[in-house]
Amino acid sequence: MFLFRYEPAAVVRRLRPNSPLLASGQVPVVYRVNLRDPQGMFLTQSFRMRNRDLVYVSSAPFAEVGKVLGVFSTVAAPVASGASLYSVARQR
Repeated sequence: MFLFRYEPAAVVRRLRPNSPLLASGQVPVVYRVNLRDPQGMFLTQSFRMRNRDLVYVSSAPFAEVGKVLGVFSTVAAPVASGASLYSVARQR
């Protein structure tokens, strides 16, 4: 299962302190949970859904992972470009 959501920069800073996307207020994040693992099942029970979250459950893990990441990168690329442009403009 994949969960795509925008997280506040403070949350992402704890996960990836050197992320280039931290310049923007909301950072696109993809969470991956293995539902074949019992720990993954328990994790999803305590994970609260938010408005605008996107959930994708693949049927064939190896074949679908590339497709899912391609979709997420298509969505996240404009955000990353915007954050990069904002950072450059802010330095001037």
